Amino acid sequence: MREVLMLVCDGLTGLPDAVNDFWPATIAQIYVVHLLRGSFRYAGRQDWEKLAKDLRPVYTVPTEEAATALFGDFQ
Repeated sequence: MREVLMLVCDGLTGLPDAVNDFWPATIAQIYVVHLLRGSFRYAGRQDWEKLAKDLRPVYTVPTEEAATALFGDFQ
């Protein structure tokens, strides 16, 4: 049985690479709250709630292809 690890991080540069040096099968994912907060920089404070609501379908779908399609619709 092959062990697969998942690393959820805040986007710290180099962390996924460092972890993969020791555990090559590690899947790295950026914590979605950090991605969402980062997108708020491009909107006014009054639009944050609507932006969060509109982005939710993008990051809750089960596949990358579906997320890409929904993000295209979002844009």
